Amino acid sequence: LSTVQFARSSLTGIPPAMFQTFPKLESLNATGSDIKQIQSRNFADAKTLQSLYLRGNKIHDLPDVAFFGASRLQTLDLSDNAIATIESTAFKRLRELKTLLLGSNSLTELQPGVFDDLSDLERLELQQNGLGAIDDRLFQGCHSLTALNVSHNALKTFNVAQFERRWSFDLIDASYNKLSVVRIPPN
Repeated sequence: LSTVQFARSSLTGIPPAMFQTFPKLESLNATGSDIKQIQSRNFADAKTLQSLYLRGNKIHDLPDVAFFGASRLQTLDLSDNAIATIESTAFKRLRELKTLLLGSNSLTELQPGVFDDLSDLERLELQQNGLGAIDDRLFQGCHSLTALNVSHNALKTFNVAQFERRWSFDLIDASYNKLSVVRIPPN
């Protein structure tokens, strides 16, 4: 079995023995369920998991090493939850992650270092949160980033210079913010 779908269910958490029962599970979809929290050990045996869809649940925070064990994860959809806090090591060891969707949550700040292990990350969506600022060091570990969406936040400044000579972007969307300063490096 490579795919399990619990979309639109009444699940309040990831079943504890999920990855022991299905050791070759590659995709788990629990979109639109009633999941309220991620336990640090939920994914300890998720060695083959590549896609995790938790969109539209009721998750409020992501604890330290939230996805520990899911080191092959490539797509993680946590959009449309109520996430207000992400611990700095929540995404630790997710070096193969390519897509991280965190749009439509309740994030007002992100700690520097939270994305440091995401060296293969290509697409990051942070739109429709309440982000007021982005630390210049926030994306320093994301060497493969090509698409960044920070639209519909409360950003007052945006420093494009932080990406200088490091990445080849296809898209940076910072629309619908309160921008009064955009720092662009000289050519």
